[in-house]
Amino acid sequence: MRRIHLEVKPVNDACNLRCSYCFYNSTDQQLRTKMSEETLTLLLGQARDYYGDDPFTIQWHGGEPLLRGLEFFRTAVCEVQRLGLKCTHLIQTNATLLTDAWVDFFLEHGFRVGISVDGDASANRLRIYENNADSTERVVRNIQRACERGLDPAFLAVVSRSNVDRPEAVFDFFYHTLAVRRFEFSAIDFGSSSDHGVTSEEFAEFMTRVFARWTEIDDPAVHIRRLESMLIKLQGGGDHLCIFSHDCAAFLKVDALGRIMHCSERGDQNFGNIHTTSLRQFAEGEVYAAFSADVEMKTAANPYCTGCEWLSVCEGGCYRNYSEEKKKDYLCDSYKALFPRLREWVTSHGGTTVV
Repeated sequence: MRRIHLEVKPVNDACNLRCSYCFYNSTDQQLRTKMSEETLTLLLGQARDYYGDDPFTIQWHGGEPLLRGLEFFRTAVCEVQRLGLKCTHLIQTNATLLTDAWVDFFLEHGFRVGISVDGDASANRLRIYENNADSTERVVRNIQRACERGLDPAFLAVVSRSNVDRPEAVFDFFYHTLAVRRFEFSAIDFGSSSDHGVTSEEFAEFMTRVFARWTEIDDPAVHIRRLESMLIKLQGGGDHLCIFSHDCAAFLKVDALGRIMHCSERGDQNFGNIHTTSLRQFAEGEVYAAFSADVEMKTAANPYCTGCEWLSVCEGGCYRNYSEEKKKDYLCDSYKALFPRLREWVTSHGGTTVV
């Protein structure tokens, strides 16, 4: 039975920001739907049945999950402890609501915290409130206070028109201004409905310059997930990041109403509901088997993938990024540009690669 990686959306798409490029902008981001404690308890009970004594991770996502309130997460932690689950919590937040109470709770219960911010005030200018007010000053203040209290978050920056031409400045903002050592970059598709997207070539150039800065700094404490994953895969290592995983179909989410779907949320992917179908029943069922086969076909029958020398390391890329028009991950060309540059760096430093 395939092992499911679980993401939970306790407030669905609700968020207190209105980032200009957000793919949830077409949805209702007012706080209207909250996961009930009944649904939470049911989900964790099914997790006990499905994972047993095996360790697993719940990734709390949104929208903005902190909108669900601290007491909800206290209930979740208590229920995890009561059931004896070996569960690691990971939560992704925009940090606007990050108070001392939240930080102390995360530290007490070992939450791994990811924070979304795109760089300094200029780079982060698309991350705004509903009234168009900038969020950067509050976010930076909350991050610095959280780090002073001992939190060690990872960071996710979206590469868009606001920062694509300033990769060194974005890197330096994380490394010097925030003094953090773990960050990641994603990109907005130039062909998306957003006016803020970047081309695959621009993303490749951005990441190339980030890589140059990273290697120039030469600080072993710095981790950039996408680049690290690419280097690991190039040298024959295993899956380090879901976007380069051969098991893409295993990354599922449960929303506030208990509906089960793939993390990509592509098309009509309401696979069922935990109130009528348990996680175990779903994982062993025909609907999931059919979907898994469909995901695998995105590379097996794809002319852009078959015969490509990089397929064994990129695994066809991210299903969420798969473009029906292009018939491939919209970052495909950026990976084709980046992998040779990373391979050259590996071999120039005495390493070997599998391709």
